[in-house]
Amino acid sequence: MWSEAKWLKVPMEEIQRKKIYHGDMTGRFAYFRCEAQVPEGARLTADISASSRYRLWVNGKPVLSGPCKGDEKRQYYETVELTDLLVPGRNVFCAQVLYHDPNTAEIQTDERVAVYGVMGVAAGHRLAVEGDIFDQDGAAAGTVTTGRADWRVWLDNSFYLKSSDITCFLGAVTEEIDFSRTPAHWKAWPRGMPQGKSLPVQ
Repeated sequence: MWSEAKWLKVPMEEIQRKKIYHGDMTGRFAYFRCEAQVPEGARLTADISASSRYRLWVNGKPVLSGPCKGDEKRQYYETVELTDLLVPGRNVFCAQVLYHDPNTAEIQTDERVAVYGVMGVAAGHRLAVEGDIFDQDGAAAGTVTTGRADWRVWLDNSFYLKSSDITCFLGAVTEEIDFSRTPAHWKAWPRGMPQGKSLPVQ
């Protein structure tokens, strides 16, 4: 596989709208969401990867997390069978991507830090998915492939990973969350992110 998928990133418009400045993207979530119409008896196997970590949901159900830890020259991905999670009609595919800037991770005494164990390349939030939906006769019925499917993104400015004078010497971080600004329904099925709040990322 991996013949058509493109890496998706957070559009600059979304970064500017959330008033996030250069060098302050680490330790934040980006929420990617795709909806597809699926016929009865459909099949779907997909490959997925992200920088630095992702969690995948299908129709509101958690599926898996990844990718396996790589390095600056090695990016891993997972292949996942999603057929049993599909339903006839509207299906929702959601990925939560957490980015850790390796340059920030080197300075653990800063307030905003990355986690050593899951940091990836210095590329920002990136998501790649490849998989076509086939009907029960084996004919193509849709796709979740990034760059072809209508994926949308919401950059979360309500969640932060932080360090303090105590945690920086323990190899740990703390979380700070403003629940009043969290998009609570971003991965819900059939509900989703509020209209006008997510941006296309093709």
